[in-house]
Amino acid sequence: MATKKPRNKTRRGQAIPNPIAPGRGMASWSSTTSGGHSPPGTFLSTYDRVFPDILAMLALCLLVAVSYFPATTAGFIWDDRAITETKPVQHLSGLLQIWFDPHSLKQYEGHYWPVLYTTFWLEHKLWGFDAATGYHIVNLLLHSAVTLLLWRLLRRLAVPGAWVAAAVFAVHPLHVEPAVWVIGRKDLMSGLFYLATVLTYIRFMEDGKRGRYIGALGLFGLGLLSKSIVLTLPVALLIWHWWKQGHVTSTNIGRALPFLLMGLGVTVFDWLSYKDLEDVTLEYSLIERVLIAVHALWFYVGKLVWPTELAVIYPHWDVSADNPLAWGYFVATVVALAALWFSRHRTGRGPLAGVLFFTVTLSPTLGFVDYGYMQFAFVADRYQYLAGIGIIAILVGAAAHGVHLLSDARKTGVPAMAVTVAVAAVVALMLGVLGALSWQQAGIYQNEGTYFGHITSLNPKARSAYYNFGNWLKDEGRNEEALDAYRHALTTTGSDVSSIRTNMGVAFENLTQYDKAEEQYRLALQANPRFTNAMNNLALLLTRVGRYEESLELYRNVIKIKRNYVDAHTGMGFALAWLNRPGEALRSFERALVLDPSRRKLGTAREQLASILAEIDQYHNRQKADTHYRRALAYRKEGRFEDALAALRISQEQSPESTEIPMTMGIIAEEMGQLNEAATHYQRALQINPNSSDVLNRLGALRIRQKRYEEALEVFQTLVEIEPGFAKVYSGLGIAFFQLNRYEEALQSFEQALSLDPSLEEARTNRDHVRQLLGHTGN
Repeated sequence: MATKKPRNKTRRGQAIPNPIAPGRGMASWSSTTSGGHSPPGTFLSTYDRVFPDILAMLALCLLVAVSYFPATTAGFIWDDRAITETKPVQHLSGLLQIWFDPHSLKQYEGHYWPVLYTTFWLEHKLWGFDAATGYHIVNLLLHSAVTLLLWRLLRRLAVPGAWVAAAVFAVHPLHVEPAVWVIGRKDLMSGLFYLATVLTYIRFMEDGKRGRYIGALGLFGLGLLSKSIVLTLPVALLIWHWWKQGHVTSTNIGRALPFLLMGLGVTVFDWLSYKDLEDVTLEYSLIERVLIAVHALWFYVGKLVWPTELAVIYPHWDVSADNPLAWGYFVATVVALAALWFSRHRTGRGPLAGVLFFTVTLSPTLGFVDYGYMQFAFVADRYQYLAGIGIIAILVGAAAHGVHLLSDARKTGVPAMAVTVAVAAVVALMLGVLGALSWQQAGIYQNEGTYFGHITSLNPKARSAYYNFGNWLKDEGRNEEALDAYRHALTTTGSDVSSIRTNMGVAFENLTQYDKAEEQYRLALQANPRFTNAMNNLALLLTRVGRYEESLELYRNVIKIKRNYVDAHTGMGFALAWLNRPGEALRSFERALVLDPSRRKLGTAREQLASILAEIDQYHNRQKADTHYRRALAYRKEGRFEDALAALRISQEQSPESTEIPMTMGIIAEEMGQLNEAATHYQRALQINPNSSDVLNRLGALRIRQKRYEEALEVFQTLVEIEPGFAKVYSGLGIAFFQLNRYEEALQSFEQALSLDPSLEEARTNRDHVRQLLGHTGN
């Protein structure tokens, strides 16, 4: 629109007529009517004659709800820790930090996206972090809202098949990542504000109301503060102007300029905030970056058309200038753009506008500017959340145009109703397939195991996925499997050897393979001598195995490198306490409490030291008790029963909570023929642990030996309640019943014992004897 032309005076709500005349090939799907709807004649372009708008909206929302339903049971995974472990999100006062202290989010995210984190802050106040269900439902509601806005926009732009295009967008598997991953909300929110901005700007172009222009700027600002990737919107507005009127005027540029300046300002501020956290410099030449970009464009188109094997983290491809395939993508891109340009007078400007929108919207992630994720992959499903609209609109619009031609019975002889039914069936099948794929893809977000397991199954080079998969397996107690994942991670290029080796050490520790754990920690330090995590873990391991002086030296080295490492100060306190240096240990614990006051909930440093020293005394006592216990077993083996009992009495003084010691004393007393003394020992053991099946079984057998059958029966009945699957218990119970002349119950007990363990010959002999007895008496 030229600056000297009068303001457009079309009626409010009426689309500006497209200067491309309809009826010229593909140009017809770019035309508009006074109401902003698609021309009548096909199922794809006139759904509104079949369904009222409200039903169409509900249908789109239902498609989202059904296709992504597995998200409702998914948890927090991977980068969701940027939400769950960020203090401003958790604290009531954190809202001010989120907005006015960009550094407060630097621990994990680093980006200045306060609108996004405000939603997380609010939700944390509503339902906390115990479950992720609420966050996932909000994400699905946002995706539904984006879908409805897209449908509204496509109708306003008179794109044929607007509802079908929106439906494809709603259920497309490529949109699972932003819709189902909680942290993926940044794409949903920025997309929501992006589309709202475009709709508001179009309305401004229709009625010229300045308030709408200001509103569009405000919405764009909210989008930038949700995720700054939407900074390409000003260029998209110019593409829209070109598509609509065939050229871009200085007025169009002037109106887009404030959007551009706002986008650059917020993006630069965000980049400066993030740069301190992750300053990535990748050594790709300009030619290589061009080759990355053109390959990425075709990759995204391919996944949009054939959305299978969505790996989330995709392997890097060869970007060498010597690779003929890389240049093939470049040539294909040039040819495609040239063909669209030179055929625009025949097909219309719509297809080229859609491709340009697709390319421009993806441009920040095409590799011309370095960003952190490029270290793992050149592409990500979430990057094309908005950009893919351009390709979807082209494909659906072209299909609508083809169906429109096919439904012209005068030329084809095919009844319009037959075409409508056939197209409806094809659309339903397509949406069903896409929805099923999305359902399947949504299932991988249940937990980090399903997530990283899926990635590693499709991308053997995903080093971060193998590493994180190993961490999840380790946390689940599946240490052997975790070690396999870590070993695979070590084979991938660019692996963080120190971190992987350190976690391998933890897994070996969990398996009590301390020598192998120490080896891994030392290999981690060999790769990075200043890696404090490995150093601290090794020091902790050496403390565990009693090498206190060595662990103390390592803790001192950790603190030299990282002065405020809380765990190192705490670990040093333990090592000093074990070395019987309580004064120095106390100072270490006090330093740890100063660095992390939250640990005061465990008590003061003196209380902690006293507790630790008490534990050390208990440990030494247990060690002494174990020494005397082993000596007693040796005496018993030699037949020196009195010496064995004397050693056990000393062991019992050192470890009075042990059930094993009095039970062993009872066994030795039985062997000496001191049955009453043995019973006393067994009863003392039961005072410590009334549910000890071993002690109860021995006491019951002893009572039978003493011919105290009523007491034996009581003991065995108690034992049956504790160990209902213990065959020997029923055998003993049968003997007690038999001695009490309760033959039927004795027979049932012996049969129960044999049903549990057919190899019990004593129970079999006793059962047969009772059967004969019952047959002799006639009972």
